[in-house]
Amino acid sequence: MTEPVEITVAGEKFKVRKLPPYLLTKTLGNGIKDLADIDIDLVIAAVVDPKLKREDFLQFNEEKYYGLLEQVQEVNREGIRKLGNYMGSGRNPSQQKST
Repeated sequence: MTEPVEITVAGEKFKVRKLPPYLLTKTLGNGIKDLADIDIDLVIAAVVDPKLKREDFLQFNEEKYYGLLEQVQEVNREGIRKLGNYMGSGRNPSQQKST
């Protein structure tokens, strides 16, 4: 596992980790969750210091909310891309329609 990356958003420091594949998949879901819930779950899972709760993240102003979300996505960009490729490849049984 890689060491957390220290970032600064709206003057506040956060330590963000690159999520392991299982946790990233669990966090992003299989397409059933809405985007807002995915965003919150991703930030809560990735930010290790200070430890955030859902209510904490929902209290952030726009600059902090979107700035932190953008940085978390950047730290996890490779895993998010690979998961998207996997989900779109048809190899994932939950994405296949039954006839």
